[in-house]
Amino acid sequence: MNICQENRGVAARQALCLGDEGASGQTGKVAQVLALFGVPGRTSTVDEFLRGTLEPCPPGRGLGIFSSAATFLRLLDVLERQPEGERFWQQHVHSAFVWGEDDSEALAKLAARLTGGGTVSPGQIDQGVAELMVSEQPEDLCGVMAGIKASVSLAHPESGFVFDPSQTAASNIISGNAKGLFTKFERQKVAVFISTSKTIIDIRAPLDGRYFDVRNHFLSSVPLVLYVKWAFAETCWNPPETNACLVIDDPLLRPNYGFVNFEELLEQMKQHQYSTSIAFIPWNRCRSREKTVRLFKENPELYSLSIHGCDHTRREFGTSDSGLLAWKVKRALRWMEDHKERTGISHDRVMVFPQGVFSKEAVNALKQNNFIAAVNTEVISAASTSPQIDVASWWDMAVMDYENFPIFTRRYPSQGIENFAFDILLGKPCLLVVHHDFFRHGYAPMAEFVGRLNRLKRPMTWRTLAEVARRGHRQRQIAEGEIEIQMYGTEIRIENRSGRRTRFTVKKREGNSSAVKDISAESGPVNWTYEAGEITFSIVVEPGSSRSVCVISQEFSENAPSGAGIFYEVKVALRRYLSEIRDNLVSRFR
Repeated sequence: MNICQENRGVAARQALCLGDEGASGQTGKVAQVLALFGVPGRTSTVDEFLRGTLEPCPPGRGLGIFSSAATFLRLLDVLERQPEGERFWQQHVHSAFVWGEDDSEALAKLAARLTGGGTVSPGQIDQGVAELMVSEQPEDLCGVMAGIKASVSLAHPESGFVFDPSQTAASNIISGNAKGLFTKFERQKVAVFISTSKTIIDIRAPLDGRYFDVRNHFLSSVPLVLYVKWAFAETCWNPPETNACLVIDDPLLRPNYGFVNFEELLEQMKQHQYSTSIAFIPWNRCRSREKTVRLFKENPELYSLSIHGCDHTRREFGTSDSGLLAWKVKRALRWMEDHKERTGISHDRVMVFPQGVFSKEAVNALKQNNFIAAVNTEVISAASTSPQIDVASWWDMAVMDYENFPIFTRRYPSQGIENFAFDILLGKPCLLVVHHDFFRHGYAPMAEFVGRLNRLKRPMTWRTLAEVARRGHRQRQIAEGEIEIQMYGTEIRIENRSGRRTRFTVKKREGNSSAVKDISAESGPVNWTYEAGEITFSIVVEPGSSRSVCVISQEFSENAPSGAGIFYEVKVALRRYLSEIRDNLVSRFR
């Protein structure tokens, strides 16, 4: 097929990954990233691509080329010898992304070619820790990462060379000590971006820690993702908006808990424009105070409750005992309903696992009891047979490796603004987590960090945790008046922001069709199909309107215990009271 052949649906830029026979495999890593973002394209050698490619085809298809410096040089050599080569370049190439591998000679030759024989040449990167900075310009390329600074170790396999393009028209996108690590050149008004990194991140590799830290992979990941999200903005998956929420684990609803004063925190939220979900322990259902309850009822857009385990005992959701887990989940839901009847405060059907510990069976128990999602700091289960969580799973909107049920990831502020910004660039929601002791020195640290988030070049909407999960989907337009959606949570809220009636085709991963009992919207049941591990349904939304859809799971009976013994209940009570003594007395007077 000719690379310029018309695609179905709207016109879209296509990706071409160029690599020679026996190449290092970097092009394959690029292809994996493109697949994650839903970008159409193919992988080819230079010869395969040029064979029959230069025949006339409609202009403006916007081809995005990916290759190493050496391969890109070879492409330019061939194009310059072809009678139609320059015309093809100008009419059909939108831009190119080039990486250096470990070839300083090819980088030097390419820089000279792109600058008309200029003196831009790569130098060896300085080892050690450096502060890298993402440029503010061009804003449409740098997006949410614009102006971000990150302390990065350059004594790393991905590190390579630097450019000093100060004497040319080239511009640094990512720099360190005024030297370019990701630089924009031009060839006949076509942008060519060169990353001097030796390697491209392998998103199919397992996480090298408990979470993905972009500071450990800055050069191998940020330039590529910046380029993909810019060059293929019309075709890749994107969230309709960026939603955010702060989660505080454990507090009772009392005027003061540890270093948190709920009245003062409310004023801070109003002043600095953020929202807070309290990860509430269901065991505390009878202990909320009226003064604090009133704050929650009067400010439901700022204060909300999520479910934090059941009794909050050690590793209570880390067991593989399905019967015990079913009992725990049902007890947690029953107690949260009891709390709602006592106080009038609704709760989000979202689980935050105590200590971050969970098992695959615990996730399945949530799914069978129709939780919307889980929100967690940990994504690797407690079982020794845990599936291998790779970088691609973390980069997704939510981790879907356990029973196709979403675990939305959250971060501590200590992980740095650069990690939050990169998550948003990937399309993930912005979820912070702290405990009461984060406010040991008052509310200024949170106000400062939230202020930095709100100043990022991507507008954020602060919502309840349930609304973050419902709106946690990504979409792309596939035709005029038709949008395709990837759904993650068991509930979804779809908004039609256009001025015309739109059909939304929604797809959700599901390993077993028998696990789905029904799909319903406000108006009643929704017809759906199942094929190749996905459920699919369509829904029409009028201009300026929204609709909610819920995927209801089958509940499979488990031999759940009828209750816990008195020794267990006493132990739970003792643990809860000792935890409160620690938070309210020991921590405050330490």
